Amino acid sequence: YFNTITNSNNNNNTNQGPKYACIAIAGGGGHAISTLASTPGASSLFLEGTITYDRNSFHAYVGECMENQQHNHDNNNDNTNNDNITRKPFQYASEKAAKMLSRAAVRRALQYRANLDEYPRCLGVGIASALRSQKQHGRGGYGFVVATLADGTEWKCEVHLEPNKRSRMEEDQLIGRLALQSIEQLNTEGRVRIMLDENDDEGTEMSKETIEEGDVPASPSAKNQNNRADTIEESFTPVHSDDPVREAAERILNQECKAVLLLPVEGHNKFKALTDPVLPMESLVFPGSFNPPHDGHTTLAQAALAAWKGSSKAVFLELSLINPDKPSMDPLDVSERAHRFFQLQDRLPAQWGILLTSAPLFAQKVGVLRPFMAPVHSDRPQLGFVIGTDTMVRIVNPKYYDNDQENMLEAIREMGRSGVHFVVGGRLEQRKMDKVESESATKKSSHNSTTGNDRFVTGQEEVEALPKDVQKMFTLVTEENFRVDISSTEIRKRMAAEAKSSNGNNKSENDNDNVNDNANKRQKTATSPTTTTSHNNL
Repeated sequence: YFNTITNSNNNNNTNQGPKYACIAIAGGGGHAISTLASTPGASSLFLEGTITYDRNSFHAYVGECMENQQHNHDNNNDNTNNDNITRKPFQYASEKAAKMLSRAAVRRALQYRANLDEYPRCLGVGIASALRSQKQHGRGGYGFVVATLADGTEWKCEVHLEPNKRSRMEEDQLIGRLALQSIEQLNTEGRVRIMLDENDDEGTEMSKETIEEGDVPASPSAKNQNNRADTIEESFTPVHSDDPVREAAERILNQECKAVLLLPVEGHNKFKALTDPVLPMESLVFPGSFNPPHDGHTTLAQAALAAWKGSSKAVFLELSLINPDKPSMDPLDVSERAHRFFQLQDRLPAQWGILLTSAPLFAQKVGVLRPFMAPVHSDRPQLGFVIGTDTMVRIVNPKYYDNDQENMLEAIREMGRSGVHFVVGGRLEQRKMDKVESESATKKSSHNSTTGNDRFVTGQEEVEALPKDVQKMFTLVTEENFRVDISSTEIRKRMAAEAKSSNGNNKSENDNDNVNDNANKRQKTATSPTTTTSHNNL
């Protein structure tokens, strides 16, 4: 059976190509790891196996998942008036524990893949069980298996075993078999019959009983006291969404999560959303409002990637849905703006995605994205931010740090200690001229965008005024490598005029359906400064 799963994965006879799996176990089921590791060809499927047999080991493995669980529990208690709430002890052999292990295992699988195309095929299997022991003689074991793909697709099962039917080792083997079947269930969208034993060719009929999520029987065999036979329940929860971008934006605005990674689906003008993203080492994040996305953004992304010279070739376009000076973005606007990038896809780096966050300020961005960073294996900065000159000037301006130079330097150094680096793209600075100067400049050059009154600024003067250690945190993209004089404001004005003249008709034959439907409703008359690219404020 293990050979069958491995061969199927190697031959790409699964949905969207081979899967990459990490398995995490609390209690029994370790046979899944040892047997899979001894199967020829398993390295194409199996990335890592971990057994957390101690409670501290469990906590160390699930990490942030456990903290989020505690945070949600505390929030629920804050909404009640009962000051004498007794917190239930955490059950380590429960569905909730298996889900935590599965989620943490997905994150570890993502950490081991450098290619964004492989991210949607990463999965984590979590097993939490309490099997037969000498102290519980005459009681059957029970366990929970949860398998989760990076996009949230989930298969789970709960099994209660007949007392005295199997030895402890046989129960362990059975739980391990369910763990491997969970991978097959994700490959086939839950269409495989469950087999509890190796000679069970026809599969096991599922029990129709239902159990509330996280509910654990008072004793390990409570489910079997009235029904002594094996019982098993399973469910498959696919992720189907007409607009995953809009739904991801709604989750962020509802404070259900702080960031969502949107990855383009190859061959389709749509995204797949990952709610627990991992950013490859030395990734570039390009914050901006992208209203609308244009060639200036794509050109700067390419130039920044060349200047960055990191091990990762990925660029993530980050869109904060929260702005301290404006209302939060409408999820439909977020979706429309994100889908516009497909019109520029051939000019974007090969590895790209969109990050939706709730972090308008750079210090907040670092805090939100830090948990998503892959482990550091070098002394190089782990996360690069692509910014414009105007943003860079604000970052190094003491005005934004209580007019204190030392506060400014310490804030930047703190970001540096978090693995942050800045790649800065310059822009054309235009000086306003009076009528005489304007006429003179027009005569000199009627078609050139640059006059003697204009200059291309890169931020070099501001960076050179900083201490040497802070200077090293900035890479300046030269004019020779990046010069695109495009204004987002001018583009929005032109789009509004075109929309008005066409009485609401589609602006372009190439606009995809996600963009066109509400184009007229969403034309903005923003008055942001004219710059090469549009960035979030500091």
